[in-house]
Amino acid sequence: MILEKNFLANKSVISISKKVLYLVVLIAFLVPRILTLGIDMSNSDALRWHDRSENFLNALKRGDFKSTYQRYHPGVILMWIGATASQVLLWTQQNFSSEIKTYGNADFYPVMHGLSKILVVLVLFVCLSLQLFFIRELFGDRIALLYGFFVAVEPYLVGINRWFHLSSLEAFFAFVSILSVLEFLKTRKSIFIVISAIFSGLGVLTKMTVFITACFVTLLIVYECVRKKLGLQYILIYVFAFIFTFFIFFPALWVDPLGVASKMYNALFNAVVLDPRGDLLSTYAKVFYYPLVFLFKSSPLLVISSLYSMVVILKKGKFAEKIVLLYILRLFYLFCLLRIKKSTDTSSPSSYQ
Repeated sequence: MILEKNFLANKSVISISKKVLYLVVLIAFLVPRILTLGIDMSNSDALRWHDRSENFLNALKRGDFKSTYQRYHPGVILMWIGATASQVLLWTQQNFSSEIKTYGNADFYPVMHGLSKILVVLVLFVCLSLQLFFIRELFGDRIALLYGFFVAVEPYLVGINRWFHLSSLEAFFAFVSILSVLEFLKTRKSIFIVISAIFSGLGVLTKMTVFITACFVTLLIVYECVRKKLGLQYILIYVFAFIFTFFIFFPALWVDPLGVASKMYNALFNAVVLDPRGDLLSTYAKVFYYPLVFLFKSSPLLVISSLYSMVVILKKGKFAEKIVLLYILRLFYLFCLLRIKKSTDTSSPSSYQ
């Protein structure tokens, strides 16, 4: 009896310790990304996204939903964030200030920019919390805590998470979607397909490159349904939840769905052709553009640990681990193909700035 009580007490202490560690990881993620936001820096295209967010907000207020389409990315979630920050500051000034300023005022831009970036960081914080939950369920506490620690303190991630930009949002949304579908493969619970579809939708609404993730997730669900003879219901749940998310958050689709889809497709194709980055490399060397960018922006520890992890996963990894690795390698492969496409296409489409 005494041994049983001691065992339960020790188990309770371990459980509390793990919760404290998760809390420490989340605080370590949040603090360096929140401090001095607004007065630190403004990434090169932040002002353009503030302009688009303001246009997006004004279009909503006028009921001109078609004009909420601002850019082929399409950047909808970032514009919702920017529009929310703008509306909060407008309401605050109307009620507590004698002067209404906009981000065009030099002294007010840091306030607007700072609040917008705080909202981005809070969205990322929610995504990381979900990622830790799924990784704990799939791989255990040790892997989840290690993942959270490296994401929290990796210098490049800290820096880019402080931008008012699409990159962090698309990456975090996509990874939540992947982890959620892996949890579905483990538990067969439909809620995880819905979560995966929602975050796939949010990712594609942020940047079209997440469509690669959506296709990958769909193939995983189809594979599982065929392998286990589960029927079509899970595939339909994912597709309908994805479409619903995409439609609800993108007002332009409410009035001109075919027009928006056509613009996004054409502009995205032309953006790939026109992108001048990587022109210093020869045609065949461009296949190494994204791997070189990865090496340039990574730390030696990240590169070495990534290569080591790949070897270990291929030799001893679980099914879920191999799926994540396959997803990462597939992204690299597709982006390398895009570099070749950019260098070999000789057409000269119009600009989509």
